[in-house]
Amino acid sequence: MKRLMSNALFGAALCCSLPALAELSCQVNTSAWNNGYVANVTVTNIGTTATTDWQVALTFTQSPAVSQGWSATLSADGNYLFASNVDWNASLAPGQSTSFGFLGAHNGNFTAPTCAEMLPADDGLLGYLRRGLTEHLDFRENYYTYGASSSTSSSGSPSGSSSSSASSSTGSSTGSSSGGGSGGDDITNTQELGVDEADIIEYDGDNLYVVRDRRTYVYLPGTSSSSTSSTSSTGSSSSSGGGYYEYTVSLASYSADKTNGVVTPLGNLSIPFSSGQYSYGYTPAGSYLWQTTSEKTLAIIGEDVEPTPYTYSYNYGGYPYYQYASKVSIFLADVTDPTAMDATDKISFDGHLVSSRRIDNTLFVVSRYSPSMKRLGIENSQYAIDDNRALIANASLADLLPHLYDNNGGSAPLFSGNDCVGAQWPEQSDLYRGSLVVLTKIDLDDPSQISSSCLPASASDVYASGDAVYAFNYGATGTTIYKFATAGSMPYIGQISVPGSIPCTEQAYCFGEQDGVLRVLYRTSSTGGYATAYRLSTIAESTNGMGLQILATLPNAARPESIGKPNELIYSMRSFGDTVYLVTFQKVDPLYAVDVSNPADPYIAGELEVSGFSDYLHPIGDGLLLGVGKDAYYEASTGITWYQGVKIELFDISNPLELRSLGSEVIGRRGSASGPSADPRAFAFRNDEYGMRFALPIRVNDIMPSYGDPSRPNQTYNWHYTGLFVYDILTGANGDASLSRRGILKSASLDATPPDSYDYTSLSYHRGVLLDESVFYLHDTDISAALLDDLPQE
Repeated sequence: MKRLMSNALFGAALCCSLPALAELSCQVNTSAWNNGYVANVTVTNIGTTATTDWQVALTFTQSPAVSQGWSATLSADGNYLFASNVDWNASLAPGQSTSFGFLGAHNGNFTAPTCAEMLPADDGLLGYLRRGLTEHLDFRENYYTYGASSSTSSSGSPSGSSSSSASSSTGSSTGSSSGGGSGGDDITNTQELGVDEADIIEYDGDNLYVVRDRRTYVYLPGTSSSSTSSTSSTGSSSSSGGGYYEYTVSLASYSADKTNGVVTPLGNLSIPFSSGQYSYGYTPAGSYLWQTTSEKTLAIIGEDVEPTPYTYSYNYGGYPYYQYASKVSIFLADVTDPTAMDATDKISFDGHLVSSRRIDNTLFVVSRYSPSMKRLGIENSQYAIDDNRALIANASLADLLPHLYDNNGGSAPLFSGNDCVGAQWPEQSDLYRGSLVVLTKIDLDDPSQISSSCLPASASDVYASGDAVYAFNYGATGTTIYKFATAGSMPYIGQISVPGSIPCTEQAYCFGEQDGVLRVLYRTSSTGGYATAYRLSTIAESTNGMGLQILATLPNAARPESIGKPNELIYSMRSFGDTVYLVTFQKVDPLYAVDVSNPADPYIAGELEVSGFSDYLHPIGDGLLLGVGKDAYYEASTGITWYQGVKIELFDISNPLELRSLGSEVIGRRGSASGPSADPRAFAFRNDEYGMRFALPIRVNDIMPSYGDPSRPNQTYNWHYTGLFVYDILTGANGDASLSRRGILKSASLDATPPDSYDYTSLSYHRGVLLDESVFYLHDTDISAALLDDLPQE
């Protein structure tokens, strides 16, 4: 366990005191030397007793590159450098000092290393969790001190909003780099081939399965004898007043007749989740289908939020990043017989669901955890301050670690202290303290086989390749990326920070990996002399085995061309093969092709300007790229660019030096929206013996309001219909590919009989499924089907 101290600048000395836990002070002096630096480290025992059995650690903003050391044996783990086997390692008397040093290299963006303290794993982890919990209570006590009364009673009745629930993105909404799912029956549009992502619809080769959360409002006695039922797209919290919600997980199965384009309901399974006046409910992020020769299992993953009196927001001076009583819950359902589906098990453990992935038969779950105040018995009362602090002081490590729960309410720690590695204190003292990032893997062939790897840190999203999981989090000085391997015991490889934020709406899309080299796009706080503040870095494991290192960052002195033009914003990125594709936009849409075949020397190979922008990019076969976004109109008189209808554009990327547009189509007018722009899993693509085709849901607005002015480029139009648009990609006589609309399967329309007044569903919950010459369309909770040849053009 290591406690970080404040950063020192190049050429400065770092000197500050550690708490009485170690009673040490540490000083690092650095100076330039031979295109690198020399560091001398002095450690002094400022306590009254000798310290024994400790070692020194330094933390770096990048993986340490050390060529020579003295008075210590040096080794590295991630962004840490450890000094051991020093003559004072066994004992350091009060007032005694000693020193060691080393020569280091850097990539030009140098920040001096900081001292950290090493503690025994369990003791250090216990102290870390205790201090994080204590700091959270400090915030609450200050809230009491300044005259604010508790917003809840000590009985635990909720009055604030619950902690954030896992969304379908949670960084997990993505699309397939290979142009399809990870298998013949895998219909989920995924970012990486072979890395499945949770979704609300699955397919087993014959049948479709749809997962949603359902809530039923129950009136308290004396208010009403009726109840209402609905399906929630947001996992709303319980009602205050005359009743409460009972929550269930709803699973529906359908026969998908792809020969005739017919869908038939087969069965329904309602899995009770929670019942009670103060339940906040369960929000499924999606499901995974796992098939063996004899069984079919659907794993439904999500987050449940329990009633808790500790839900403070920024407005109440609360501790914003503390995790309240949330659990990751995975329901397992046997769907071998889709007409008689059965819930077989539930896996539940403490933590906030960040994201998940499935690789073959292994489910990987990334969660963020802070010690459970509810389980410890901490009360939300200004009169319980002393009792609360006593509970923390007496809590064991097992009390503070996340727990795995059985179906009878019993629990045990999800992992041991030995499963936590490479601890790092947060960048700011008031953020993330006591937080753990937990990577858990579950064997879907034997769900009782559960193991975890833990890192004291925080994470808000995840990118995953077939070989690694990258959890990342934006902090005060930039984005920190943590790498875990997916093989074996999921070892922690290391971490690295980039000085900026991730600009993609779906943040995982600003990442990619090829041959173990990570590509990440980020936005710095200043342009640094270039036209824009966007940077693209390539990151790999250090050749000396010491964590991660940045290989190159674009732009640079040798490759000064900026990513985008002044004032342009990033709208999308896609990484596959030896190329990263980027879309920026202000007046027009520049599509950039960045050659990363040599990770040490990336460069912008090609650029194409078209109108509008693409906020979703999808590779579709050799040398083709599809963009989905909005058309745009530049109004010269005002200098403003106004987005218009949904735009679909096909690009020839066979030669990155000569990018070409092969045609486009604009659907609807200003106010229209597409599914992939809201959730990339709403995009469907197939390339098989039936041809190359894709589908996407679009809400079409093209009706002029009664007060409207068609001459105004900022005129917003009213809704007309919502439907699944299906396109073929054809090859012409000249060898060029082209778009060809196959037809539209509408879900709601003003032209229907009787007419629909409006489509209130979220496009995030629309999915298209292309099977042979049929198409199936999930629109919120309803599903329809048709033969492709029967689809109308309008």
